[in-house]
Amino acid sequence: MNFRINESDSSLPSILLYLALLSFVGGSLGMYAKKRLNHASQKAELSVDYAKAQEQIEMLRAKIKAEAHTLAELKSRSRKQEQDLAQWEAQWNEASRKCEDLRTEQTVLTQAIRDAKEACNQQITRYRVITWKSAEGETRSEIKTVHGKVYRNVTIKRVTVDGVEISHDGGPGRLAPEVLDRTWHERFQWRTPPP
Repeated sequence: MNFRINESDSSLPSILLYLALLSFVGGSLGMYAKKRLNHASQKAELSVDYAKAQEQIEMLRAKIKAEAHTLAELKSRSRKQEQDLAQWEAQWNEASRKCEDLRTEQTVLTQAIRDAKEACNQQITRYRVITWKSAEGETRSEIKTVHGKVYRNVTIKRVTVDGVEISHDGGPGRLAPEVLDRTWHERFQWRTPPP
């Protein structure tokens, strides 16, 4: 194609108009193409952003699932600990009740022991009075001490907590409980037992 523009040609304004129109259409197409490219670029960026957001959402879902699992385990442990605590509390209450029963029983037994000791002491005192009185005037051919000393032709004059008052071939005397053997202690119930 060969265009020649001739000034006398009447088609010149129409060509110029055609060129202007062509230029306008080309510019519009360029702008449209640019917009489409920008739109495609934005769409691609949005797709990338969407993919990243989806990835983060999946990570968060996985994290939430893991945290929910951990929470469920903690709740399970907590229930077990509450059950254990309730069981230990029941055992503690039972043990406390038994301790209280034992304390009450101990108080009763302690009082019973005191009463028994008192009764025993009263019985020993009565026994001593009778035994010590009945021994007065008793005669023996001899009394031998734990140290080997022998007293002959002995008459018991009186029995006291300090021993036996006697008269014998050598005159009056007193035999302390610690010089007499076990049979004398058992008979007269002196407080200090012999060695």
